Amino acid sequence: MMNIWVNKNNNVRQAIIMNIKEITVMNYWLFRELLQIGCAFDVKMQSFHSYKHFGF
Repeated sequence: MMNIWVNKNNNVRQAIIMNIKEITVMNYWLFRELLQIGCAFDVKMQSFHSYKHFGF
């Protein structure tokens, strides 16, 4: 693991910034996937709760 505070080389800093950008993009796509799964799960849970009202 590099120590960012010790190594203040400009290339290293740029590489770290690029990695942060890539990670952010990956997290965005992952978040969207999880959001879609969560919405589908939420709909299933709502339909499940409406079944419970009928005494099933």
